Amino acid sequence: MCVIKTKSIISRVSLGIGYLLVALFILEIIGEFSSTIDGVYYTLGIPWRYPMFIAIISFAIALFLDNGTRKYGMIGFIILGLIFLFIAVMIVVAIVVMGIAGG
Repeated sequence: MCVIKTKSIISRVSLGIGYLLVALFILEIIGEFSSTIDGVYYTLGIPWRYPMFIAIISFAIALFLDNGTRKYGMIGFIILGLIFLFIAVMIVVAIVVMGIAGG
C-alpha cells in the first residue's frame, strides 16, 4: 500500500517539474520575440538543452511509474514535440529568409 502511494507521489512531483520546465521554456520562446522580457534560462545563463532533457526524463518517469498520470505524461511529451516542431519551423524560416540555403 505504501509503495503504491510513493509511486504516485513521485510520479506527480515529476509531472510538476516537467510542466514547470515546459512553462519556463515557453516563456523563453516568448522572450526571444519580445523586446521587453528576457527568458528565464537566458537570464540565468542556462542552455536550453539541460532543462528540456530534465523535462523529458520527468515526463518519462511519470509515464512509466504510475497509471494515473500516464495521460498527463503523454500530454507533456506532445507539448514538447510541438515546441520542438515550432523551433524547427522557425529555423527553416530563418534560413529561407536570410537566403542561406539558396545560392
